[in-house]
Amino acid sequence: MNYNDLKLKIYDGQTSTTEVQDTDRAIEQATIDSFASVYPGGLFSTARVFTARDPLATWQVQLGQRVAIYNGLEIAWEGVINAIGIGTRGDLTGTIIDCTGQWAALLEQRTWNKVWADQRLTEQAWTRQAQGDADNMANVDRLNRIGVGPQVRAWTAGDVVAAFRYTMPTGETIKRIKATLRNRENGQNWITRVYDPVGAATLFSETGDGVSTATDHTLATPRQYVEFQFVSNANQTPTIAYGRMSAVTVYSETGNINPTEIVKDVRAKITEINSDEARIGSNTFTLEPFASNGQEPIASIVRRVMSYGDASYNSWAAYLGPSDWASVPDGKPVLCLEQYPALTDYDLVVRIGDQNLIGQPEFKRSVSEVANWIAVRYRDEAGNDITLTPDDDATLKDTASIALYGERQMVVDAGTATAASAANYAKRILAARKDTHYKATSPITVSGWIMTKQGVKLPACRIRAGLRVLIENSIVETPFLITGVEYTPASRTARITMGVPDSLAVYLAQRALLDNRRLV
Repeated sequence: MNYNDLKLKIYDGQTSTTEVQDTDRAIEQATIDSFASVYPGGLFSTARVFTARDPLATWQVQLGQRVAIYNGLEIAWEGVINAIGIGTRGDLTGTIIDCTGQWAALLEQRTWNKVWADQRLTEQAWTRQAQGDADNMANVDRLNRIGVGPQVRAWTAGDVVAAFRYTMPTGETIKRIKATLRNRENGQNWITRVYDPVGAATLFSETGDGVSTATDHTLATPRQYVEFQFVSNANQTPTIAYGRMSAVTVYSETGNINPTEIVKDVRAKITEINSDEARIGSNTFTLEPFASNGQEPIASIVRRVMSYGDASYNSWAAYLGPSDWASVPDGKPVLCLEQYPALTDYDLVVRIGDQNLIGQPEFKRSVSEVANWIAVRYRDEAGNDITLTPDDDATLKDTASIALYGERQMVVDAGTATAASAANYAKRILAARKDTHYKATSPITVSGWIMTKQGVKLPACRIRAGLRVLIENSIVETPFLITGVEYTPASRTARITMGVPDSLAVYLAQRALLDNRRLV
C-alpha cells in the first residue's frame, strides 16, 4: 500500500474551484518534484511540477492559477503558479511549473497604508490649518498636548482661533476618537472642540471654565479627517483663555486594537481569503498605538503584530491554512492566528533506530543564544525616542539566568509604542531567551510515513510545519516544533527541520528597511 499517493489539481483562477480542462492529460501525468511548508508565516512555501509535453503548444494552465496537491481527500499542499518554464527530465522535454504558497502570493504582494490607533500630537499628525487674518493671532504649544491661546485682540463670535486637522490615509476613515479636552475662559465664552468639517458638526466639546473632560467618541458617520479647534463663542477680547487637547487616540476601527482585531481586519481586507474566522485565536493584548509603516506589505504588518506576543509574554504565529479547513470551502485559504504550540506535548513521534528514520539528528545547547538583560527602544506619541532598560524596570532582566550565564545583554526596537507595550515586547523576548534550550542542529528525514501520538501511521507527504515531533531513544526526549518540511515524492521522503523559530531575528532583520518609518 502506498500511503503517499498524490493527485495534482490545477484550477482556472487564484481561488477558483473549477478545474482546468486536462485535454492532453498533461496534468494527470505530471511529476511532482517536491513541495514544502514553513512555520510561522506559511503554511505552504514552494512546490515544483514537471510534465512532459510540447512546451510551445497551447495550454489552459496559466500563471496565477490555484494549485492543490491531494493525498486522498486531504490537501497536502496548496498555492498558486508563480512561474512556467521549459525544462528536461532525461530525454523528455516539457513544462516546469514553479508554485508558491498563498502567504507569499497574497500577504507578501499586497500592501496597506492603515492607521489602527494613533496617539501622535505632532504637526505631521495634526496639521495646523490656515485661518486667514487669524494665522498669527494664536499661541500654540505641543507639550504632550495641543494647546491654543488667543492673542489679545477683538474676536467675533464664531471666529476659529486655530484649527488642526487629522487626516487618515486615502481609503481609510476615522471611526473613533479618545481625547481629553480642557477649556479655560475666565468668565468669557470660548469653546474647545473636535469638529467634523464635512458634516459641519461638533463631535464633542468642552465649554466649562478650567474643566477637563475625557471623552471616548464613536463617529456616527466615519470621516477621512476631523479637526481640533478653539473657537470664540462671543464678541470678546480675551483675558485668560485657552483650549487644550491631550491623551489622544485616533482609531480607524471602533473596537480595541489588539492582534486578533488586526488579523481579522487583514482577513476582511483581502477578499481572496476565506471568510471563516474560527481559526483566528483570541489575543487581547492592547496594541495602541499601531499603524502600518506607510504603504507596507501586509505580511510585514502581521509579523510586527506577532512580535509583541501576548500579555503573558507568549509567542504567537499567523499563517494561511489550506482551503479545506474552512467550514464552507470555496478555494480560498484560511487565515490562522494561534499561540505557538506548547512543547509539553507532541503530535508526531519518531524513534532512533526505526526503519523509516534516515540519518541521526544532532542536538546542542548554546549560551550564545541566551539574552537575560533586555533594553528596548521605542518612540512615544510625541515622536521622542526613548530607551527602557532593566535600570528603569527590573523585570526586564532575569537574575537567575545572570547568575548562571553572566549578564548577556540584548537591545531591541519596539517601534512606535507606549512604555507598557514596549516593556511587554521586551519581556516576551526575555521569557524566550533567558534559558538555554536544546536545538536540533540538523534536519531529520523520514521515509514513507511517521507515527502519530495516537499510534497511527501518517503518510510522509502530510507532515507539515507547525506540528510537534518527539524523538524517542535520543539524549533529548522533549518535543520539537517543526519549522520546515520538504517532501520529495520520488523517494517518498520528508526532510524535517526542527526548533522554535526565532521570529525576533526575522523581525529585526526587516526593521533595517524601516528606519525612516512613518505612520501616515
